[in-house]
Amino acid sequence: MSFSESDLYAPVKDYFTRLGYEVYGEVKDCDVVAVKKDGGQDEIVAVELKTGFNLKLVYQLLERATVTPRVYAAIPRPKNMRGKNVRNMLRLMKAVGAGLIVVAIDSPLKTVEVLLAPGERSGAPARTSSRKKAAVIREISGRLTDLNTGGVNNTKINTAYREKCIKLACVLERHGGMSAAYLRGRFGCGKDTNAVLRTNIYGWFTREGKGVYSLSEPGSAALFAEAPELVEFYREFASKN
Repeated sequence: MSFSESDLYAPVKDYFTRLGYEVYGEVKDCDVVAVKKDGGQDEIVAVELKTGFNLKLVYQLLERATVTPRVYAAIPRPKNMRGKNVRNMLRLMKAVGAGLIVVAIDSPLKTVEVLLAPGERSGAPARTSSRKKAAVIREISGRLTDLNTGGVNNTKINTAYREKCIKLACVLERHGGMSAAYLRGRFGCGKDTNAVLRTNIYGWFTREGKGVYSLSEPGSAALFAEAPELVEFYREFASKN
């Protein structure tokens, strides 16, 4: 039986959710990000999902270590847990300071087991970038919910920016053209609303006059193709405001 990386997402998400984390898929190149408050600070866990252990995975773990020292690899549970391959994996994970999770993906229960927790690297410690960590937190904070499945490829990803555009589109659909200042004041849209409307990356908005925008035909059509949960939520929001 063959598995995809995305098959690992739900069991890993459930595991960290039970530990009190909020879990999100596909955040700033991370397959899975789990966040919870620890003494007023955001504790971040990053997990890379892979169907097999390879060198590319090690490179990705080293890159994720620039965001947080709590980095895991998650793979399907090997058939021989006592074999040499598993021992070699654990040895390498210890060398890079990463943790290792195995998922019983071939079992109806899809159990998750942590074989190794992240620890101190045997080599030079990775430098954590406060800029990258802040970018992850901003992205998560800008999402209403987790609509992404970690480990997917060639699939539209819901980002905080896209969600922001969906909100604007739903408000303009309901109320017609208005200024960025009005959108911010009445509907609580972000400080960057003017920039989002002006740059119009998706082509969803039309400039009617100085600082005034409305929903374009492509924007109206896009609302029927976007995540229905988000569109329904923001259409209801627009109808109540």
